Amino acid sequence: GADLWHVAIRDSFGQLQEGLVFGNPLQYASSFSTQTDVGTGKKYIAFLADNRNLGKSYATGIDFDIVGRAKTGWGDLHSQLTMTYMVREQQQLERNGPYYSAIGVHNPDLGVVTFRTQGRWANTLKTGNWTHTLGINFKSGYTDAPTMVEVLDANGNVVGNEEIKLKVGSYVTLDWQTTWNWNKKWSITGGVLNLTDKAPPLSISDSGFNRGHPRGYDNRYYDPRGRTFYVNASYK
Repeated sequence: GADLWHVAIRDSFGQLQEGLVFGNPLQYASSFSTQTDVGTGKKYIAFLADNRNLGKSYATGIDFDIVGRAKTGWGDLHSQLTMTYMVREQQQLERNGPYYSAIGVHNPDLGVVTFRTQGRWANTLKTGNWTHTLGINFKSGYTDAPTMVEVLDANGNVVGNEEIKLKVGSYVTLDWQTTWNWNKKWSITGGVLNLTDKAPPLSISDSGFNRGHPRGYDNRYYDPRGRTFYVNASYK
C-alpha cells in the first residue's frame, strides 16, 4: 500500500547520499578529511559516509480492499479488489532542498516511478472439488525519464538529436488458476500467468535506482516472460 511505497522510496535516498555529498563538496566539507596509513605512512583523503539525506518526505495514498461474496448456480463466488491510489508525494533529497515527486512520472532525480494507481482484482469460483480463479493485475501509465534520441531523415541518416519523454502506457494482465482438491490430503493446481501474452509497455530510458540492464522496458515494474504455464501437486 501507500506506506510500503513510502518506505521503498525513502530507502532509495540512502543510495543517493554519496552523490549529493560529492556533488557539493564545499557544502559538505565536514564529510571529508585525511587518514594516514599506519603501514606505509602515506596520507589519503578520507570520506565519512554518514547520513546526509535528512530532508522531509510526505506521502498520502488511499488503499482499497473490497470483498464481495455470492452464491450462484455454478458455485460460491468470491471477489476481492485490492488497490492503492496515490494522492500526494513530496520528497527532499537533502535538508532545505527542493521537493520532488515521482507520481505518474519516472523522475530522474529520484530514479523511481510511483504509480498513481495499481492493484489486483481476483475472482474465485468454488464448485465441488474445483476452485477457479481469474486475477486482473493493473498499473496506470506514466511519463518516462527524459532520453536523448537520434533524429533520422527519410533515408535513415542521422540529422540531429532530440530529448523526448515517452508516454509509457497503462498495463493490464490476466492470470488464471484452477485447483482440484482430490481429497483432504491431495490437491493439484495448474494455471497461466499473463494469459493474453501481453508484452511490457515500451520504455526507452535506461536510468533509474536499482534498475537492471534490459532495454526496451523497465524490469523493476514488469515481468518480460509473457504467457507462463505452471502446475504443482501438494500433499498435506
